Amino acid sequence: VCDYIAGMTDRYALGVYAYLFLPKPWSVR
Repeated sequence: VCDYIAGMTDRYALGVYAYLFLPKPWSVR
């Protein structure tokens, strides 16, 4: 997993991290 993330661009890695791990206000009820 670390090697996979290391192979990403910073922008893409941060985007994936945010998508997977950050709470989404519009999905919280």
